[in-house]
Amino acid sequence: MAETSPVFDYQKVIIKMTKKIFLSFLAVVCAATVAFPLMALAQTGTAADQLRSSAEERQTETEQRQEELGQRAEERQQTLEERREGLQTSMTERRRNMIRKFTGLMIERFDAAAERLDKLAERIESRIGKFKAEGVDTSDSEQYLNEAKLKITAAKEEVSKILGAVETALSGEVGENTFKEVRTIINSAKEMLMDAHALLVKAVRSLKPGFNKDDTSNATSTATTTP
Repeated sequence: MAETSPVFDYQKVIIKMTKKIFLSFLAVVCAATVAFPLMALAQTGTAADQLRSSAEERQTETEQRQEELGQRAEERQQTLEERREGLQTSMTERRRNMIRKFTGLMIERFDAAAERLDKLAERIESRIGKFKAEGVDTSDSEQYLNEAKLKITAAKEEVSKILGAVETALSGEVGENTFKEVRTIINSAKEMLMDAHALLVKAVRSLKPGFNKDDTSNATSTATTTP
């Protein structure tokens, strides 16, 4: 039998090793060929999840911002309404105070007018007494004076009702007919004072010396002096 050459054996070894290396490389390539798509798929799935999560977070943030904006808008609207109501309340209260002030001044004028008429009536009554003592017929003047006094008293009673009527009107909603009763009372008091003044003027005009001399007194005087 022929002996195997050492060189030939070495070549065989090299060939076997080359085959093993190639097969190992091929296995690695195959494994990589299979693994890379799986890894890419896994990475793609992870990226999709991240995108989905990010989108959900953005949606949540957007909804939260919208909710906050809505709440702020409601708060601003409520604040504006409160300010508007406050201004309306303030304006209404100012109007009421102005009405009260005007009412007070008007009542003072009515009281002053009634007081002047009272003093005038006292002076006329004093003059009537003097003329009556002189024998002048003062019945008409006395009648006018008494009627004037009644008018003055009635006017004072009407004036005393004004403030209460105004406060009653201001306690509710102010409308077109709110002060209807107040106007009625004021007009009534005004007319009564004017009537009282007119009656006092008549009482003064009726006091003419000697014009309304009592006939009985004249007759007695004539009878006494006639021979």
